[in-house]
Amino acid sequence: MKKTGIASLSGLMLALSLSHHAAAQTYPTKPVHVIVAITTASVTDIAVRTIGQEMRNLTGQPWLVENRPGGNMFLATQACVQAAPDGYTLCATNSGPVSYNPHIFSQKPYDIEKDLIPVTNMYFVLSGVIVRKDIPVNSVAELKALAAKGTQLNFGTLGPGSIPDVFRQWLNREWNANFADIAYKGGGEVAQALIKGEIDAAYIGLGNMTTQLQDGQLRALAVEGPHRSKYLPNVPTFDEAGIGNYPFGGPIWWGIHVPAGTPTAIVNKISADVGQALRTPAVVDFLERQFLEPAPSTPEQFAKFTKDDRDRAGEIVTRFNVPKQ
Repeated sequence: MKKTGIASLSGLMLALSLSHHAAAQTYPTKPVHVIVAITTASVTDIAVRTIGQEMRNLTGQPWLVENRPGGNMFLATQACVQAAPDGYTLCATNSGPVSYNPHIFSQKPYDIEKDLIPVTNMYFVLSGVIVRKDIPVNSVAELKALAAKGTQLNFGTLGPGSIPDVFRQWLNREWNANFADIAYKGGGEVAQALIKGEIDAAYIGLGNMTTQLQDGQLRALAVEGPHRSKYLPNVPTFDEAGIGNYPFGGPIWWGIHVPAGTPTAIVNKISADVGQALRTPAVVDFLERQFLEPAPSTPEQFAKFTKDDRDRAGEIVTRFNVPKQ
């Protein structure tokens, strides 16, 4: 009886494995929902929709983007955690909910390591220090000098504990400055706030304000990364501008997670399809013009990357006494 039970269980597991494999071969057979933790018209929203167009060309099924901004990205991530683990709900994630939130917030509606499965990185974001055009500074050194006078300057972030907010807090300590946190639900809103003069400066993805930077409505003082952007050749890097000691350790990234329990075969299929889309010349060209660097990965590579990023975020939160929420 015991051997029969074991044999039956083994047979069931084999049957489930074969079923999942067969499902992955035909996946997707209906539209795929993608939850994005940022507002419409932000660079990430536009990028995900562009990738989705190529995914439709590759798979025959559309990506239906659902924007769920706010709540320090908890709202979107929780919605993804609660979705059916069948491959038809994807979650566009970044360092905020995956790496920083677990260390900053004591009350969390999910366990990032248990409730979500890493699928693939999508791209890295070229970020920079941006100021409104009529602020009397033309360099990071001049911004530091103005801030060091004790003048309160409004700094755009994506909410307490977000990466732009961590950067703001770091500047306040390093420069003995008084940058006030003004929170928005997406990079597009931050760009508009800069244009309207509601805020003085921000640390945000440059793709949120490509046109405004090129036509002079906004001014970039420094770009993050090892070299200058070919689209902003006159803007210095963080190292050149004197803020190369910022300890974040790498550019902001955006990737894809799915709910725990999603079959491995389907996770692998999603990763492979997205990787193919991200290598399409038209997609590569579009993303690069939005100051985004395509960086697809396997689920295993992305799992290691996100764990390392989370560990690094924990070290930063502890080292710089980032306030807990």
